[in-house]
Amino acid sequence: MSTGENVPVSPPDLTGGVLRTHRNLPNVEKSPVPKGYAKLIAKGYDTVEETLNLRLNGEFLDRLEDAKARAKDSNGGDGVAPVAIGSGDFTEIMHVRSHGGQGGVRYFLDNDDFLIRVRPQSTWGVSVRYKSAGLWEHGVKPLSDRIFTALHAEGKPGCDKWATVKRVDFACDFHAPAFSPEMVWSIMDALVSRMKFHPVGSSAGVETITMGSMANLQIQVYDKGREIREVSGKDWMPELWAREGYDVPSDGQDRDVWRVEIRFSKNFLRDRGINYFDQAEENMADLVAEALYSNRLTRPTGDSNRRRWPLHPLWTLAADAAAGDAMLPMGRMFTMRREELRRQLLAQAAGTMRAAGILEKENFEQGDAVHLGQQIERKLVGLSGDRKAVGDIKERYRFMDEPR
Repeated sequence: MSTGENVPVSPPDLTGGVLRTHRNLPNVEKSPVPKGYAKLIAKGYDTVEETLNLRLNGEFLDRLEDAKARAKDSNGGDGVAPVAIGSGDFTEIMHVRSHGGQGGVRYFLDNDDFLIRVRPQSTWGVSVRYKSAGLWEHGVKPLSDRIFTALHAEGKPGCDKWATVKRVDFACDFHAPAFSPEMVWSIMDALVSRMKFHPVGSSAGVETITMGSMANLQIQVYDKGREIREVSGKDWMPELWAREGYDVPSDGQDRDVWRVEIRFSKNFLRDRGINYFDQAEENMADLVAEALYSNRLTRPTGDSNRRRWPLHPLWTLAADAAAGDAMLPMGRMFTMRREELRRQLLAQAAGTMRAAGILEKENFEQGDAVHLGQQIERKLVGLSGDRKAVGDIKERYRFMDEPR
């Protein structure tokens, strides 16, 4: 359904009536934070997910089905195909995956900013996850305006309050060289919580502490630099930190950057009377305070009762950060991932051709390289005629330069 207007359609303002969420917080003092102990270099939402009551148009569902079929017909059955959502200036190009998922999910759609799951037979059958990169680049409101406008053109809301919040992750990044030596196994004795703990590390120290689970509330403190290098590949984060005064090491190995991340599930939020993202945002300082005070890293003292130990300085800084002013988004960023992948593929191709030459002649010299080059040139010319394969590969890399 078209809006008929050349303006974004925002979610309705649904903030009225929610109760503040300081709920019998433990009477725990804050530890003094030594001067220079840690510097806040980023804070904000790392994931937001909403569930929509949206009756999608049959024509749009047909387009999704067609895109899914085209995705199955590329990359050995595990490809993607583009689909346009919205109209005019408010159109989102997204990839439809070749498969569905659990819980009745028939269509997965994503681009660099959003992941959408569609369950056509369900009343609340559309969920939208705002991805980490998009949130740090643009913020929740601009992303929400974009996707709500696009989806509103493809369906009709089933009720007035048609978007409920499903998950909110709030994160604080600190450059904290003084904290790094504290992340040894004995730090587990300083945790006070009714939730279960799960540490990850090595003999050299602890890299990640996870408290709780995504079924309700989860809190993590972890080595963000290591996580970027080994897991997420979010190599754009140092640019965000540098804006707040972080000196990026010349070798690119980001050290002593620790993240405190609090992940609020739908169950946790509903139990506190929070149904909509605007309500969560309005009460975020209280939500973070409740999470960190009730499930806390402490600074041990001589008191025999651990529950009276004061809040650890890093927990203090995270709670204070949530209560402060919002940090401005970075604006659109780009990565060098395309060039890096190109170099990797060329290196792999060269290594493969050398192996082929050795299989043929049990040797590899300069003349062999010229001979193999001539063979591969003929094959590449032949491959250039397969326009469908070229198009499939080009589509697969559409969002390669965007942060993820």
